[in-house]
Amino acid sequence: MIKNISIILVDVQLPENIGLTARAMFNFGIPNLILVNPKIDLPSEKAEAVAVDALDLVKNAKVYDELREALDDFTYSFAFTATSLFSLTFRLAGSTNCRQVLTNPADGARKNKLPLYIQEQ
Repeated sequence: MIKNISIILVDVQLPENIGLTARAMFNFGIPNLILVNPKIDLPSEKAEAVAVDALDLVKNAKVYDELREALDDFTYSFAFTATSLFSLTFRLAGSTNCRQVLTNPADGARKNKLPLYIQEQ
């Protein structure tokens, strides 16, 4: 099941964030890194240097211009942010509701492919 999980970074500004994310993914066996509208030039020597053993994840990251395009092949998406979410259109749920959304297909169906945001406190 973990092979079906992808990590998506949107509007990433620091190459080190890409490398560090890849390292964490590598440690947990998550194979798919997706970048949406990165604010840095790719390939990035800094991202690759920080990635260490996860260099392949950085080099094989898929890059998209729009989040909707990146989510086309996904059934569910969950997003984590510390950003104020009041101006966005989305379905907001607490982290305790994630399991319920995944285990109850009727409640979890996502026709518009917008992410389910979980706001961190």
